[in-house]
Amino acid sequence: MDTFFPTVLTTSIHGSIVILAVLLLRLILKKAPKKTICWLWVLAGIRLLVPVPIESAYSLQPQRVHITLPANLSTVFTVIWIVLAIAIGVYSVCSYIHL
Repeated sequence: MDTFFPTVLTTSIHGSIVILAVLLLRLILKKAPKKTICWLWVLAGIRLLVPVPIESAYSLQPQRVHITLPANLSTVFTVIWIVLAIAIGVYSVCSYIHL
């Protein structure tokens, strides 16, 4: 459980980098087909969902980002993250049922 939150945090940072790249590419590729833009967003979504590092010689992401937190702080953040994820999930299901 001590490695869960740093892994989620690192994946989120890498996902944010990919999202910024997609936003910049959208500005550059204004006349590109909408299908191309959708595929760029699919790549960003895959990066957020896959928690393993994807390395390439042509990557925009840092080679290795290791975030170390004290054990007790990591546990607290992990519990907060799980509680918020469950709360958002319950809210989404309730909103869907209400709709």
